[in-house]
Amino acid sequence: MSTQELKQEILKTIEEIPESVLKDILEYLKHIKDTASTPDDEDRKFWMNVSKQGIARAYSDDEPEYSPNDVKEPNPLYKSWKKDK
Repeated sequence: MSTQELKQEILKTIEEIPESVLKDILEYLKHIKDTASTPDDEDRKFWMNVSKQGIARAYSDDEPEYSPNDVKEPNPLYKSWKKDK
């Protein structure tokens, strides 16, 4: 079921629910939205931090620069992202 179809089904169902129950449903939906977004944000921050730490460990400030002469076996599928001048 697509998102649009799901929304339409929800709207049809809402038409059949008494107003007093709709208020409770709205409060419940707000609660779900608030609690569901918190872990995602925390997870995202956690994994961003893990990524930063990994890159910091892999590359130091004094990394050597490599020239094309340092390449022992060129990748035949490599396509340069720079435009030749």
